[in-house]
Amino acid sequence: MWLSHRLTLRYREVEERLLERGIVVTRESIRTWCMKVSALFALGLRHREPRCGSRWHLDAMCVDIAGVKQWLWRAVDDHGAVLDVSLQQHRDTGAATSFFQRLLGDYDVPEIIHTDTLWSSGAA
Repeated sequence: MWLSHRLTLRYREVEERLLERGIVVTRESIRTWCMKVSALFALGLRHREPRCGSRWHLDAMCVDIAGVKQWLWRAVDDHGAVLDVSLQQHRDTGAATSFFQRLLGDYDVPEIIHTDTLWSSGAA
């Protein structure tokens, strides 16, 4: 089952690898094991993730996609890990609020938030 999750192998490939080692298992058995244990496996991986830093850097940059001006919002913690990325059509208070609501829904409130010193970052 670890092979199926870690290496993203199909059940048939896992069955063939086990058969090479002399273990006869059907694909249905492997599927059943994965359904039972995958939630616990994912929970264990989530607990191993490092904590995000208490200082965030927020920046927004203009991106031209198919001739339409879009704003790419990005939040990075003090360890350099990207916390969240969002692509929006506006760079105003509503866009900053929706980005922060989604960001703070996943992480704790940081001590400090750094933004670029442009006047348009006042909304952030």
